[in-house]
Amino acid sequence: MLSVDDAMAFTISALREGRASQRRGYDVFTGDLIYGYLTTNEKLDRQSVGHDRLLLERTESISPLFLGALWELCRRGVLRPGTKVFNEGAVGNDTFGHGFSLTPAGVVWLAGATYEQVATVIPGRFVELLGTHQRRFGPGFLSRGAEAVRCYSAHAYLASCAMCGAAAESVVLALACERRPEAEVIKTYESAGGRGKIENLLIGQRPPHVQRDFKSFMQLLTYWRDEASHGQASSIGEVEAFTSLMGLLRLARYADEQFKP
Repeated sequence: MLSVDDAMAFTISALREGRASQRRGYDVFTGDLIYGYLTTNEKLDRQSVGHDRLLLERTESISPLFLGALWELCRRGVLRPGTKVFNEGAVGNDTFGHGFSLTPAGVVWLAGATYEQVATVIPGRFVELLGTHQRRFGPGFLSRGAEAVRCYSAHAYLASCAMCGAAAESVVLALACERRPEAEVIKTYESAGGRGKIENLLIGQRPPHVQRDFKSFMQLLTYWRDEASHGQASSIGEVEAFTSLMGLLRLARYADEQFKP
């Protein structure tokens, strides 16, 4: 079943390939975008009997998903409603919701965004990336990581950073449990200065560059998680939450590569 995540993925792909609009004045025309999806992904045959009726019915049924995806891209500053240029003629009298254009920042983002950066605007896709590490780092890692993604999508950026920090701890504990009995690891972790003791277990005998890289990942994530636990007002916003999500994914990949079981 089609989801907003699917609509978002198709929209970004269509934008990158220049097939999101067949109309003058827009980078995205909603009708063209949906028609492209239906004829490409659902293989609606233009010559089939009753095609127009089926097309209209399906367009109406999935339009809320595509409109939601387009608005999310607007909220993130990739798109904006309206024509590309002021006073440019456009189909549909520039009716709100019909046409969208890339912002200057959106042009840069679309050209240079990595797969992971694209995935952060598609929650389900980012959870899938984290899920590739569940087998080694456990269900706690994935559940906390998925919660971080949901918080980010809900604009709860402080909570997102806190959950990223918790997921990072799941990585550290999983690595430690590969080297010591779980009960011993938990007891050490819960003792005074336990986090430092566990990190020393993991990197105390490793080369300096590994120690430096590992600490840089953990310092960023644990700082934001520690700040979230305090009762004071926080300045954590979308930029910090985005960086935290990317840091969590990179930590998982780095740990997989550098710390063999």
